[in-house]
Amino acid sequence: MTRRATLSRQAGMTLVEVMLVVFIVGLVAGVVVMTLPARQDPHEKAADDLGRAIRDIQDMSILTGETFALLASEDTVSLQKWDGFEWQPAGRKLTSLPEGVDIQLLHPDKRPGQDGKRGRMLVFDPLGVTEPANVVISYGMFQQTLRIEPDGEVSHVRSE
Repeated sequence: MTRRATLSRQAGMTLVEVMLVVFIVGLVAGVVVMTLPARQDPHEKAADDLGRAIRDIQDMSILTGETFALLASEDTVSLQKWDGFEWQPAGRKLTSLPEGVDIQLLHPDKRPGQDGKRGRMLVFDPLGVTEPANVVISYGMFQQTLRIEPDGEVSHVRSE
């Protein structure tokens, strides 16, 4: 009889042990939730993707010795290549824009809304030099600007 009573006491968990396990699981879950990155807004993600694409185009132009351009259209940003006579698609789309995100390419010597393919292109030559420009990314009432310097440096100018 004493042996059976001893086994039944060792078979279960005490309330303190259960509460300790629940506390530890809750603590770990809280740490995980607090370390998750914040969700980016569509215009911020588009700005980050576009900034990365601009740096990639500049690097590719320097490494290959060819002249490339970034062409901003209504809903995509694509890569163009100069073949010596005219601009040709380089065969890949750099980034798609989320619904409602608009991109406008502004050259300092041109007015906003100026028409023509050259006004929507940002050219990168093999020496690493580019035309200075501002890429304005807007989503609703939020606006963010990527400033491209002549040396190809890209900086974010955040505004609302």
